[in-house]
Amino acid sequence: MNGVAWHIRNGTIGKAGNKSQGWARAVVDFPVPYRHDIPQVRQVMARTATAMWQEPSWRGVILEQPEVWGVQTLYTDAVLLRVVARTAPLRQWEVQRELTERLKNSLDATDLVDSAAGASGPDSAGSLPSALGAPTAGTASQASHPGHVT
Repeated sequence: MNGVAWHIRNGTIGKAGNKSQGWARAVVDFPVPYRHDIPQVRQVMARTATAMWQEPSWRGVILEQPEVWGVQTLYTDAVLLRVVARTAPLRQWEVQRELTERLKNSLDATDLVDSAAGASGPDSAGSLPSALGAPTAGTASQASHPGHVT
């Protein structure tokens, strides 16, 4: 899932494989307050990510249709929804930045998510801060830390 390539010293293991050579994965985690219609937010996220993928300028960068993996974490005040996109190597950060901005704009335009900017990750008590709506982005290896922004 996270695109790690393990290298084994010659002769140590008789067989090795690399399923992620030639691609990377952009991951965008987006906090959504419980009071919002989560299925509707997922639909907007899917439409937004797919529209970006279908643009000719992104076709060589985003290698396949992005997916909304859905709810990843439950917090006191919100759920964390995740969107992933398989990208060309070293292009995942560019895709994350653009997709994050597009998701925020799409959700703000539909009034599905608060437009307040602020920290977006669990605080020490395990709940999201009151200023929700600012997504986080990270590579798949950073996905377990929703407050981490690259």
